Amino acid sequence: MPGLRQRQLAERFGVTPRYLAVLERGERSLTLDVFDEYTKIFGQDTRSRLRGELCRELW
Repeated sequence: MPGLRQRQLAERFGVTPRYLAVLERGERSLTLDVFDEYTKIFGQDTRSRLRGELCRELW
């Protein structure tokens, strides 16, 4: 999200900034809970994202 700091984004996901950084570097995969929150924050449907029907530019 434009203008959102990593700390703020981590708070919205319910994770620590350190864990978010690990995810961003691809060192760990998202849990389903974090993925679900991600889709809500960005106004997307979790099922559609899991099926790959929406664009993949955010990944």
